[in-house]
Amino acid sequence: MDEDHSAASVIPRRTVSWMVRLAVATVFIILILRSIDVGELTRTVASPEWIPLGGMVITALVFMALGAVKVWVLLGALAPVKLTRVLRYSIVAASLGTFTPAAVGDFSLVGFLRREGVPVHQGLSTMLVDRAITFATYGLVFLPLTLLLVIHDFQWLWVPAAAAVGIATFLGLNVYMPFRRWLRDRVVLRYAPRFEEFFRTFSDLLRRHPLRLAANVGVTLLRAIVSGAVIYCALLAAGTRADLLPVTIITNSLSLLIYLPISVSGIGVYEGGAVAAFSYLGLSNERVLAAFVFQRLYMIGSSLVFLALSRVLLPPSGASHSPPATELR
Repeated sequence: MDEDHSAASVIPRRTVSWMVRLAVATVFIILILRSIDVGELTRTVASPEWIPLGGMVITALVFMALGAVKVWVLLGALAPVKLTRVLRYSIVAASLGTFTPAAVGDFSLVGFLRREGVPVHQGLSTMLVDRAITFATYGLVFLPLTLLLVIHDFQWLWVPAAAAVGIATFLGLNVYMPFRRWLRDRVVLRYAPRFEEFFRTFSDLLRRHPLRLAANVGVTLLRAIVSGAVIYCALLAAGTRADLLPVTIITNSLSLLIYLPISVSGIGVYEGGAVAAFSYLGLSNERVLAAFVFQRLYMIGSSLVFLALSRVLLPPSGASHSPPATELR
């Protein structure tokens, strides 16, 4: 009876949380529209440059595929699964993330990987390491560059610098066995014993597979460049342009806004940040917003198509592992 009551109380809380996020997204959208010429925005959206728009769609598909490759590279160290199957799961998971808080879509991939016989703690460890590398790339590389490029502000650079030192310290201590024993015995077993297996897998992935981590970092940087190309093409489709380098830098910094737990998949917050950031490059607010509207419409439209085809995209249940993984050379 208590379990039924608990389950019933969770559902309304999730519904309220989603409604609050939707309300926040609506407020941001209204504020953006009040600050621009809506007529100019409408005309730009209604008459795009079709060739660059097609380029945006192609590069966006490449961006999605590279997201699956990132996960597959790390997953091969723990529970090898064929790349084609990881790609199909990732497409559906990313499509779910378009209509839910970003983390829900991302980590639904962990549930899909259970169909391949991948234990939850291994799938979750893989996703967390991948997301940590992604956030570190956004926050420690592109965000400082954006501060220097857009607002020429040096005073906040100590934040990413301190984070980089903290990450380097943790990675160094993770190799040191006495520290790992202390962390397991004094912290994990005492305060979170149910997560011991997860923390062990997480630590081993960081410590024993440096080449796979390096490969993931390489694919992450390549994906960041492709992300910049997506917005570069969208800006061309909206009738404006800027150099690819600053577009790539700003676009990847803006990606952090998608994961803020205040909106539905960053709607409104992401576009508002884009208008503010790209205005420093002298671009028209209306055309910048039109470019990000093109991207958002693509995300919604493609996600609806992929979800409608999910029965075709999702492979049949049942483990389908590749041969045992070997270290990348």
